[in-house]
Order: sequence, then C-alpha cells, then structure tokens
Amino acid sequence: MIWKLNRLLLYFIFLIFVILNILSFSIISVADSLYNIEVVEKDYQFLRTAGSENLKFNYYTITIRLKNNGAEKSDDITLKIWEKEEGENISILRNASIKPGETIAFRFVDWIVQGIGEHTVMYEYYPTDITKINSYNSGKGFFNINDGSIKQDNNTPGFELFIFLVAFISLFLIEKKKR
Repeated sequence: MIWKLNRLLLYFIFLIFVILNILSFSIISVADSLYNIEVVEKDYQFLRTAGSENLKFNYYTITIRLKNNGAEKSDDITLKIWEKEEGENISILRNASIKPGETIAFRFVDWIVQGIGEHTVMYEYYPTDITKINSYNSGKGFFNINDGSIKQDNNTPGFELFIFLVAFISLFLIEKKKR
C-alpha cells in the first residue's frame, strides 16, 4: 500500500515537472517569437605563417555564423571575438541585422595568433543597443584553434532535459526490476 502511494506520488511529481517545463517553454517562445539569434557554426581556415624562427605568427580567417530563428528582422547585432589570454586582449567587432530564417556569416580575416599550440577564441553576440540585451538575442562561447581542428565549445542546449530523462528512465527500470 505504501509503495503504491509512493509510486503515485512519484508519477504526480513527474507530471507536474513536465507540465511546468512545457509551460515555461511556451511562455519563453512567445516572448522570443520576435527574433531569436543563435550560433549555428564556427569555423576557421589557416592562411599563412609569418615571423622568425623564435617568434611565429599564424594568420587565420575566422567565420562565425548567426541565424535568426524568429519571425521578425533582428535589431542590429554585434559579434565580438577575442583571444583568451592573460593581460591585454584585443577584440574585433562586426555587426549586422538578420532577417527571419536568415543565416549571416561574420568573417574576421587575418586573425593573428602568436606562437604554436592551442589558442582559445572567445566570442559574444548581443544587440548593438545594449539596453535591448535579452536571453534570446545574446550569448557567448568559445572554440579552440589547434592545428586545423575545432574542439567542442561550452554550449549545453537541452542538457538538463537529457539528465531528467535519464533519471526518469532509471527510476522506471528500478521499479520494473523490483516487481
């Protein structure tokens, strides 16, 4: 009897969680329906090496593509990149408005990196009018330049839902095994 009551309580909590998630996503999507900017691709190409034997400089073209998943043209969006380093950092800005469904490539030609090894390139995008910054029109992340490959960044979209599903399936399997 107690086990059935606990099981019923567990299902009730799960149902409440699902309903709250659905409601929160629908409320957010209504607020974000004007425009919703996201990074869809990050890429770089090696251009050339310059300098001396002791001091090497590598030049790259970095491309970051932003997409507007909303129904209206975005405000003017600024994309800023810089290398993560100790001390003084130099950043470069590009900006554009993005039409609904459109993807725009922001290119940074002759991005210079001093030395060899892995270099972290940080990026951030936001409305040029910073009073309009919101979760649906701004974001940030990074990627690593390392001998012609891009490593994964720090974005985790949907990760919380995945963890929840794994936990729920685990509970379901444990309950099934106890029967």
